[in-house]
Amino acid sequence: MSNIEIYKKPELMVLSESKKLRNYDQTERLTISKKIIENLLNKLGVGNKSNEQHHIAAIKFLSENKEFAPEEFDKAFNLAIEGILGVDIFQQVNCVVIGKVMVAYRNYRTENLKSYKHKQQLLKANITMTKEEQEFSIIEGCDRLFREYKFNKTISGVYVHIYDHLFKKGLLPTDKLYKDLIYAKAQVLAISEAKEIARENGETKKTVDRVIKEIEDKVNLTPVSIAKRLVLEEYFDELIKNNENLINKL
Repeated sequence: MSNIEIYKKPELMVLSESKKLRNYDQTERLTISKKIIENLLNKLGVGNKSNEQHHIAAIKFLSENKEFAPEEFDKAFNLAIEGILGVDIFQQVNCVVIGKVMVAYRNYRTENLKSYKHKQQLLKANITMTKEEQEFSIIEGCDRLFREYKFNKTISGVYVHIYDHLFKKGLLPTDKLYKDLIYAKAQVLAISEAKEIARENGETKKTVDRVIKEIEDKVNLTPVSIAKRLVLEEYFDELIKNNENLINKL
């Protein structure tokens, strides 16, 4: 396989280089934004049955958010639905939720493109990538997340891929009972967060009940990302308690 194939531009970079929403005229921006919101509602299985006023505000919000390409909004919402961004997109589609998704997407994109840029630098220097060098970015990300947790005792931003890497390394618990207990706790937290967001946004009881049922039926993937965060917090606390550094285990 040639170097060109190895260092093919990642999807997130291709999307970021697409025509930005700001480069369309106002009418086009509104039309595109409406289509994006409609697609999102269909993916969530709610169609246009929920709060129409929130949808109108969301369309206007999107049309004025000119930093991203239209394709990036779709990608961000897909990542959120998959639970990768750690943001609950299963709530009412409104400006607050969309704003959180796009901030998380921006961080996720930045994190992922660091690895690509590092590989590009190695390619320009005519250095052959080793397996260790391919893992450079993820190891750096793991260490940075741990150091940030030591400083402020919270895990925020994009962290699911950090959990996945540490789990594959055999550093996180695999016991089924432990994982079931963590997931149950994550479900409770997800339901509590759903109710809080619903109160803030003035949602109907019907909407809240739908979201809670999706969480209980494991259709809503928010508890999965919350569970991964809880496991990371417990693991990091154990490292801190034993005065250990994560970097030494990677």
